[in-house]
This record gives sequence, structure tokens and C-alpha cells, in this order.
Amino acid sequence: MELKKINIEQRSFVANGKTYHIEVGDISIARWAKYEELMLELQYGTTQAEMFKNWKRVTELANELKFSDIAILANNMQNGIHKIMERIPVGLRISTLFINEEKEDRGVINDDMISAKIEDWQKEGYAIGPFFQLALVFSGLTKESSNSLSPESLAHLEELNQRMIGTD
Repeated sequence: MELKKINIEQRSFVANGKTYHIEVGDISIARWAKYEELMLELQYGTTQAEMFKNWKRVTELANELKFSDIAILANNMQNGIHKIMERIPVGLRISTLFINEEKEDRGVINDDMISAKIEDWQKEGYAIGPFFQLALVFSGLTKESSNSLSPESLAHLEELNQRMIGTD
């Protein structure tokens, strides 16, 4: 099967009979909170809840003077990045925060919504590259407090997309 690619400049695409729109403006508080959670997972290879649990355990072990146990736990935390390979890629999940169906409630987001979108994209046979590119641009835009893609960044994204799929 040849993979399809989304045309980023069109800002919409069809997947599994649904039309999705690429919206890079403001996002809701709930979606921002999910974005921060996903960025933590991307940076540290673990979820926010797992990280909190591990740091709490480090504190408990330090109070008990169990330094070898701390070293083991720290090593396990460092190796957490390997867990990412078993999960849906974080960059793809970030894309679900701003790629929406027309009637989707932009005020909420949950893991079921995220999974349903990604399932639609997989069923349609889309390549992952453009979704990662959009997630990177979105992450960059949030750092710059920008709320729209410039023509230059869209052109750059399309150029990167062409390189990734090996066509001109």
C-alpha cells in the first residue's frame, strides 16, 4: 500500500469518511493542559503521573537511606525513553490537539478522542511525516506566542514533506 500524505497548505483532509481541519490558532485550556502533558512525555519518556510517582519514591528511598534503590530507580527513569516506542508517537498525539473534525468540541480533549482521530488517519493510510511536521511547527508557534502559520513556514513544511516522501 502506498502511503497518502496530507496537503498542509489545504488545511483540511479526509480520513475514514471524516473531514479534518488543521487549525493552528488558539487552543482551549483543556487542550493546552494536554499539550503540556504530552511535551513532558516527549521530553522525559514517561507520563506526568509516572514521573510524579517515581520522584515521590526517590524521596521515600532517600529518607530511608536506600541509595542503591535510588540508583536503580533513577536508571529505570533514564531508560523510560524506550517506552515511547511502544506507544502511539507523541508527535502524532500532539497533532490531534489542533487537527479537528468540523463539529468537534474544541473545548475538550481526552485519550479516546485522540485515539479515534489517529485510528481514522491510520485507516486512511496517511504517512506520519506531515503530522510530525505540523506538531513541530505547532510547538514552535506556541513558544513564539504566534497564532497563525506564515506562508514561509507553510512552504518550508511542504519542502520538508517532499523530502521525506522522496518526491519533488
